Amino acid sequence: MTKIAANNLDSDEVFQRLLSEQATGNSPADLAVSNAAQAWADFAGRPGTLLDYASPEKDKLPDFAEPLPKVYAMSVDPLSIAYNTSVHR
Repeated sequence: MTKIAANNLDSDEVFQRLLSEQATGNSPADLAVSNAAQAWADFAGRPGTLLDYASPEKDKLPDFAEPLPKVYAMSVDPLSIAYNTSVHR
């Protein structure tokens, strides 16, 4: 390993940067992390954006750990939904 670089980008910037770098043939990213589910779905649906990888640990993971082919979850985030009962019934 010769170089590690981290970028703190918002979800749209992550995927736009990856797509731009891939279009130029210069995509140094080995790992992309984002919690934007729809953005992952859009990105993963594009041909050639993700490489094939079969984790040797996949059998030890729960089914929800791979929400899309070639996309692995790093954690399970809790979710709460609140709504105004006077507006929504």
